[in-house]
Amino acid sequence: MGIFFGVGLRGKVDRVPGVGHVATKFFHVAELPLVPLGSYIVVAEVDRSWSGPRFGWSLRSIVAGYLRGLVLTSGILAVVLAAVGLRGDGPGDTPAGFLWWQLGVGAAQIAVGSASFLLWRTASPAQRDRMVARLGTRPEERRADGV
Repeated sequence: MGIFFGVGLRGKVDRVPGVGHVATKFFHVAELPLVPLGSYIVVAEVDRSWSGPRFGWSLRSIVAGYLRGLVLTSGILAVVLAAVGLRGDGPGDTPAGFLWWQLGVGAAQIAVGSASFLLWRTASPAQRDRMVARLGTRPEERRADGV
């Protein structure tokens, strides 16, 4: 098993029907985003290839990209820590067991809280206007397939 690294889009936010969405290109290791390389308006996406113009830096997209990694990491951590804390008769058996259990619950709360942010992805009217202006077209002029 190797460590996979590369560049890919993460943090898909600001969706506008008929236009596209904003995503940030990240350098990643094992699918966990590490370094943002720029945000783009993605107008077409097939498998791992995509097209669209650079859109500067989208803080929402960068945060969403990092939160995806946080959700994955804290979800795994929650399961492991809760299992370590519950390995006796119950979470209150020892102070250390209770601490491990509490850390597991805290990691699960981080995962759920971060995941709820990822559901907030629709562009505001002002962001929609900036995206359309950057593309130089109105949504009505674009084809149904987004190209």
